[in-house]
Amino acid sequence: MNFGYIFDLPLRMWPDKEALIYGPHRITYAQLEERTNRVTNGLRALGIGDGDHVAVLVKNDHRFVETMLGALRAGATVTPTTTRAHLSTLAHIMQDSKAKVLFASADFAEEVAKLPALAPMLKHVFLMDQPAPGTRPYDPWLAEQKTTRIETPRDGREVAYISYTSGSTGKPKGVLLTHSAVEWATRNLRLALLYGPDERCLLAVPMFHANGMFAGLFSMLECGGSVVILHDVEPVEMIRAIERERCTYTTGVPAMYKLMLRQDELLAKSDCSSLRFVICGSSEVPEDLLDEFTRRLAPMLEAYGLTESGFVCNNPRWGVRKQGSTGLPYPDVELRVVDPADPGRDVPVGELGELLVRSPGNLIGYHNLPEITA
Repeated sequence: MNFGYIFDLPLRMWPDKEALIYGPHRITYAQLEERTNRVTNGLRALGIGDGDHVAVLVKNDHRFVETMLGALRAGATVTPTTTRAHLSTLAHIMQDSKAKVLFASADFAEEVAKLPALAPMLKHVFLMDQPAPGTRPYDPWLAEQKTTRIETPRDGREVAYISYTSGSTGKPKGVLLTHSAVEWATRNLRLALLYGPDERCLLAVPMFHANGMFAGLFSMLECGGSVVILHDVEPVEMIRAIERERCTYTTGVPAMYKLMLRQDELLAKSDCSSLRFVICGSSEVPEDLLDEFTRRLAPMLEAYGLTESGFVCNNPRWGVRKQGSTGLPYPDVELRVVDPADPGRDVPVGELGELLVRSPGNLIGYHNLPEITA
């Protein structure tokens, strides 16, 4: 049980099938395997392995995938770092996770040049696409590494990711997610929505976020689909990519879909008929948005989830959908709505309460925060 090998099935079945599409890059499963193995071997050569932490600060890019999974194959724990943070927050995440290696995209050249001074544990910083003081260029480093596959078994209860979530107050908290938890979140969502190898997901929302990571990236890699990656949420390019790449679904947030619907002229002349459905979550979905998007483009499935539990419930792809609802619980998910003042009391239908979630995808704690964990 090591989540770093999540795409082993499509690798064996369809090695020449496109796994990731990003700009001019069209990477097959076989090529993704080679690139992931290079990251693993490169990290091992740096002495990174069991008990070490690797941070990935990469905006949407095919290299996000190989660095995340390559670090897991090396035996490390990975922190998919928020791409929306300021320097002080990034420094806190590096310090708290004790990351020894950081992979970063050129978007953060200014910040990463300052991080080693603020986070002494950080020994190796790799920057993609442009030079910066105190960093190493990523692509030349990757090209030097071996493609040999290294098998690194893991107990499913061991931590795979530390995903930092800001919550409502204070500094971001590190959510501890095990290999079995992220595997469950990936596989369960794929099974519930009946994803297959013919799916082509358009991924424009941040890949570090649970929404894009589970509903888009990892579920596709697990079942042999293809992921069309956009660097940012840009409505014009999203519509063009759906038509050009014949994308079958996308996942995102209400604001993103509102921006798409404003492109009246482009939508009128674009063929988006390949779009089978879209997933919408991360904030409340207005009913008028559900109506309009479903009428003009494709059925919109409202969903609910959180960093600490993965996806919890979803309106089904086929079957009964309830407008204004976040849908049915996923298999193996238990939900209760309780009185916040008395968590032992379930509130009756129609009364506001606090949602309690139990699932195999639940976190095992918050990093270095035993009191908050308790």
